[in-house]
Amino acid sequence: MTRVRALKKLTVPMKLDSAGLLQQSICYDKHKSWTVSVSWGYAVQIFRGIFSPREMEMPTRTFLNWYKRADYTAYAFNTRPVSRQPCQKPFVYYMSTTKFDKQLNTTVSEYTRHRVSHPSCKWKMANPAEINTIVVYKKPDPHLWERSPRRNCCRVLQTKRNNTLWINVGVCRDGEVTEVGESVQRLRELKKSINPDIIFLMEMKNLNEFVLEKFEQLGYEYHDLVPPSGHGAGGTVLFRKQEINLEDDDPYVRKTAAVCVAKLFDINAELVEDRGFLEALKDLISDNNPMVVANAVAALAEIQDKSASPIFEINSVTLTKLLTALNECTEWGQVFILDSLSRYKAADPREAENIVERVTPRLQHANCAVVLSAVKMILQQMELITSTDVIRNLCKKMAPPLVTLLSAEPEIQYVALRNINLIVQKRPTILAHEIKVFFCKYNDPIYVKMEKLEIMIKLASDRNIDQVLLEFKEYATEVDVDFVRKAVRAIGRCAIKLERAAERCISVLLELIKIKVNYVVQEAIIVIKDIFRRYPNTYESIIATLCESLDTLDEPEAKASMIWIIGEYAERIDNADELLESFLENFPEEPAQVQLQLLTATVKLFLKKPTEGPQQMIQAAKDVVLAEKPVITDDSNQLEPSLLDELLANISTLSSVYHKPPEAFVTRLKPTVQKTEDEDYVEGGETETSGNPVDGAAPVAAAPAPVPDLLGDLMGTDDAAIVPVDDYTTPSGPPLPVVLPASSGQGLQISAQLTRQDGQVLYSMLLENNSQTVLDGFMIQFNKNSFGLAAAGPLQVQPLQPGESARTMLPMVLSQNMSDGPTNSLLQVAVKNNQPPVKYFTDKIVLHALFSEDGRMERGTFLETWRSLPDSNEVQKDFPGITITSIDSTLDLLAASNLFFIAKRKNGNQDVLYLSARVPQGVPFLIELTAMVGQPGLKCAVKTPTPEIAPLFFESLEMLFKP
Repeated sequence: MTRVRALKKLTVPMKLDSAGLLQQSICYDKHKSWTVSVSWGYAVQIFRGIFSPREMEMPTRTFLNWYKRADYTAYAFNTRPVSRQPCQKPFVYYMSTTKFDKQLNTTVSEYTRHRVSHPSCKWKMANPAEINTIVVYKKPDPHLWERSPRRNCCRVLQTKRNNTLWINVGVCRDGEVTEVGESVQRLRELKKSINPDIIFLMEMKNLNEFVLEKFEQLGYEYHDLVPPSGHGAGGTVLFRKQEINLEDDDPYVRKTAAVCVAKLFDINAELVEDRGFLEALKDLISDNNPMVVANAVAALAEIQDKSASPIFEINSVTLTKLLTALNECTEWGQVFILDSLSRYKAADPREAENIVERVTPRLQHANCAVVLSAVKMILQQMELITSTDVIRNLCKKMAPPLVTLLSAEPEIQYVALRNINLIVQKRPTILAHEIKVFFCKYNDPIYVKMEKLEIMIKLASDRNIDQVLLEFKEYATEVDVDFVRKAVRAIGRCAIKLERAAERCISVLLELIKIKVNYVVQEAIIVIKDIFRRYPNTYESIIATLCESLDTLDEPEAKASMIWIIGEYAERIDNADELLESFLENFPEEPAQVQLQLLTATVKLFLKKPTEGPQQMIQAAKDVVLAEKPVITDDSNQLEPSLLDELLANISTLSSVYHKPPEAFVTRLKPTVQKTEDEDYVEGGETETSGNPVDGAAPVAAAPAPVPDLLGDLMGTDDAAIVPVDDYTTPSGPPLPVVLPASSGQGLQISAQLTRQDGQVLYSMLLENNSQTVLDGFMIQFNKNSFGLAAAGPLQVQPLQPGESARTMLPMVLSQNMSDGPTNSLLQVAVKNNQPPVKYFTDKIVLHALFSEDGRMERGTFLETWRSLPDSNEVQKDFPGITITSIDSTLDLLAASNLFFIAKRKNGNQDVLYLSARVPQGVPFLIELTAMVGQPGLKCAVKTPTPEIAPLFFESLEMLFKP
């Protein structure tokens, strides 16, 4: 047929239904296990087996790369590779005739089989070769242009003629994807890894028997799998009974197979080892396709992370292959290979130099991930290189690519800066001459500016300190309060780090104090206190200037710092007693930090200016309180060497961004060791352990009570904490709802909820410091509310370092802060710390936290109270989403919240429960619950002298039943 005749033939269906021309529809012959793809007006294809719609929508690849070793996936085409499996060759039928049937009001098109030879197939299933003709019925749909997606649905019609297949194409019904129904619809989650050797059907707990039966006919065996944790979603894995072929001629199949083995190892490691997949995966490292090598390396690295035994070990032969593939694979393939090479330890310095020489060109790559992976790999090998000239040259080569990363988008800049922060702690010479690139720009986001400040502090030296101080001084005059504070503190840290530049740093701080900006002055006093600790008896001449700002101090840390300075230099300040007395006027209202410093400074003043008393006692007290204090040290390199080495080994990962080891935020499941049947029994008969597991458990040692280190506090080092760290920084207990997100709290995130323990109402709080500064001086206040809830004491939380969290239980009192107006569950809270402004948030009063332990009523009292209350005091509500599965468990649940059981009766097939409760003001609640066990729906009726509280009770009831 000529091209002109072919085009004329195509115009016939175009005239009948232009919108439906060439539109694909997919259907299934469930009796013969066929997948049918209809391109209306052009062709029909029949495939053996069941394929997901998503898979069928992907066009078949119709081109080959002229370079045989290349990976065709480098092209931006999402195509399906042509299967080399003879049983999966499609049978193609081209349109022969098309007409419109007026009686049926539909188009009828016939498709004739394209006669080409098909190889023999050993699958035990129907052969599409018996079909010679396909007849397709389709009604024209003028609205098809407006419908999205435009793919129609088709249905295979049953007929007695074995050589003809009848198909109806039409609009998809609601929820319809394929004719096979739910089973094949779930195949949209099909994770096809090797076609057709292995197929994963993940997260299908109850795989339809029809699908399993058809796969068995195709020669598959299936295994039900349980995740390593023993809980969660299970799955089914289907294998070809023949060995999985990881040596397929198609690189697409091989590279996908590598990833498939890693996923299968995550589910069932034993199965992977028994089938020999690991050895086959290691062989792929020698593959001639670089993308296959990269995927094999990535899979082996993932498997190694989850395995306790060595699996992926790089030797000299493997090293050569990986370095060869590095030059040819894609950018992400290079990342996988570089990350694996960074774990390799060279045999000698010469080998390390050779490896670095091969990797150095990757520093010029356009992808920042490749650059960072190359930097990581070079840093690891530099530990083994002994030549100072080689190390110096490598440092020079690494500087330009790291600087280039700072010209990218802000998000990439931030990641690069977090990694550079680690690099300069280990190798500061790399960027020692590039400090100018870290100067902040006016349009830099605040998170980028903060990281640049940290790196500038680390790179500050005697040669560049003048430039750095000019920058810091300029930053201290900007409008962002957090950034200004950070800049002022950076000046103090430079003074502590560089002794010869300390005087210049103090001069800059004094100039900032003269500006009289409140938060600048207070931050300057805080850092000057640290400078005094670093250089005692050196710069006390500036104390007079500091004392001029006493009246402006309102932040706890600034007050405490100034008081420490007065106490430390009391003998040189003429009116030290008067200055301390001015702070003592508000002693009860001051936070604990200020109170402790006042006590310490007062004792120091007494010992340095004694008026009267036994000289021996004064001298003994001096030996203790005024003993020589440890000198404060530079905190620029704040990470422990071992932690720094671990973070450097994880450059370009989340670990290097969080500055935490992977184990701190990623839970890796190691494969459990399978016990044999013999291991379940102890040789020689029964064991000596008691039948009660509690009896055999070792008693848990009680935690020692915290002992206040008063002497440490008197020394003024602030190193001792009255409360053990474990009591606060380790969050424990049930998760609490977030009431103040970090975005609204300037980095402080608070999760809280009212609760009740041992008859006491408590406010359970979790405070998390997501900022870059230390948070201290926490205070809390509750606004007037319907139940008069107020704090029974101060909020006791130790200073929170960046990234730390603390959990505390704040005792509450009732009827202290009553509000006017109707009763509601609104609880308004204000929290203050050393970082202004005050944080406000809103919480809910959960009524079951207020139910008292004396809420139980006798049956007679319950009936009498119920009758005495008018019917208008009864409030009802239905809860259609609550299902009671057991009466006993429900009563136990309610009793735990002081809802006490009174009686129970039957009303037809429903159970009616009567309970009582009482709030502290003595208001009783008489409750009637009606439900059918095992059926959704719960009806609640409440009678109380104050029916306006009933909505709060319903909220609490719903919260108690919430799973």
